[in-house]
Amino acid sequence: MPLGRSTDRAQHTSRRSAKNRRIGYFVGDVFQLGDLRRTIIITFMVNDATSTWGGGTARQAARIFPSAQREFCRIVSDDPDALVLGAVTLIAVGKRTYLAPLVAQRGYGRSAVPRIRYKALRTAMTRLASLATQLRAIVRMPRLGCGGAGGRWERVAAVVERVVVPRTEVQVFDIVARRRRSEPARSDAAE
Repeated sequence: MPLGRSTDRAQHTSRRSAKNRRIGYFVGDVFQLGDLRRTIIITFMVNDATSTWGGGTARQAARIFPSAQREFCRIVSDDPDALVLGAVTLIAVGKRTYLAPLVAQRGYGRSAVPRIRYKALRTAMTRLASLATQLRAIVRMPRLGCGGAGGRWERVAAVVERVVVPRTEVQVFDIVARRRRSEPARSDAAE
């Protein structure tokens, strides 16, 4: 199963956080994996209305790992609580690679108000941190909830720094290539 490889030339910055750990910020594809010396959990946000991964990074995950999308649908069919706000599901997609969809968005589609639910995000992140600790895994993510869910990265990052960073390494990826040349870089890039 080809997962790609990370580019050595990826732009990277980091920010210190609790216990001297850092959130690493990268420009590139969250799904491009390099040398898998450590277990990696790639996480992304999904909504509570459907088990189909239809937008942003979730859509990309479904395209790259269609068997993981089918597994998630099966899990939700067997246990509807897997789609409750705050839930997280761990799905193996390789020997040391997992996907972890976080249910932290109310519904889907256009909305006058943000669909992200920060309390559910914190609950899911707490569960994710526990899983990452058990697996001794690095957690990779886009800027969660900042695309169609309408969230603000500053608020999401605060949750990540308080809940996940003290327990494991976190890598946040921005995809600049999708941005039109005329558009300025945004601090709340879409997931």
